[in-house]
Amino acid sequence: KRQDEDLTTIRERLARVPTQGVALVIPPQTHLRSHVAWRLLQRSAQQLGKDVSIVSSDTHIRAIARSVQFKVASTLPAALT
Repeated sequence: KRQDEDLTTIRERLARVPTQGVALVIPPQTHLRSHVAWRLLQRSAQQLGKDVSIVSSDTHIRAIARSVQFKVASTLPAALT
């Protein structure tokens, strides 16, 4: 899968979620590894009015997500507190 396909899929899923708060679990092998992709994802989340937390065991992914103002956590239970 290409990065833009991942972004489109995530945006579509965010649009379908009825709740404002959303935790996205991102696997370490994700294609979303660039700051540009994460900025686009953050913009999409803002446009949709979603409060998104990024959950990943990968420290690099968490660092990028944090740099574009996402809330981050290493585990799902931590994201839900």
